[in-house]
Amino acid sequence: MSVQRFMSALATASLAVTYLVGGAGPAAAGATTTTSSTSPAQVLASAIAAAAGQRALDWSQTVTEGMDSYTQVTQAGRLDGTSSITVYVGKTTLKLNWVLIGKTVYFKGNANALRGALGFTAAAATQEAGKWISATAGAGALFQDLSSYLTVSSVSTLLDLVGEMSFLPATTVRGQSVFGIQGIRLSEEEKVTETIYVESTGAPLPVELSQTGQGATAYTYFGPWGQPPAAKAPPSALRLLNTWLASS
Repeated sequence: MSVQRFMSALATASLAVTYLVGGAGPAAAGATTTTSSTSPAQVLASAIAAAAGQRALDWSQTVTEGMDSYTQVTQAGRLDGTSSITVYVGKTTLKLNWVLIGKTVYFKGNANALRGALGFTAAAATQEAGKWISATAGAGALFQDLSSYLTVSSVSTLLDLVGEMSFLPATTVRGQSVFGIQGIRLSEEEKVTETIYVESTGAPLPVELSQTGQGATAYTYFGPWGQPPAAKAPPSALRLLNTWLASS
């Protein structure tokens, strides 16, 4: 599998969907989340609202497909965040770190990441590897891709499930009492199963999201909550030049 195809598959596995379940607000602090008189969609809406109302959160994701893998570790705030990824595709390794501060994103990666994930030309990827580079919204798709899921409001969209939903029995995940909401959908004629585990007491904050289907398995872990990201602008960052991008 090529680097580009794998990155595309990862974007799909990251639940970048547009379906929103609305209507419910976050549960009050100290309240007990109940599923006895509410539908999975209503409880999911409460979980999304509770997550979106937080000041900050840490989240991480691991995706595997055969021998290939992707790991992302992120700190998300209200307007800023930090993230790093490591991708193994065959014998190719991609490493990328980036920081979002308001309307500017700073990133640094190895040549494979700059070329395979961000669309740099081979020459520019080699020349600019390991250097901090800044980009604003004018960078278009590159800025949008890097700034996605680095703020609390955008991370909450990871929780959207589509398809038929049902409750799973109460259990314990990562030492927390939770219950599950499972969604099953068809994607390109393949069944994709997605399960969100939500705290069963207090605000219904998500704890874990698991996804299986299309030959890949993904786990996303949420928490701790409320700790602002250590987002600082790197000194002497280079400004992104359009001539570095293969699509320019």
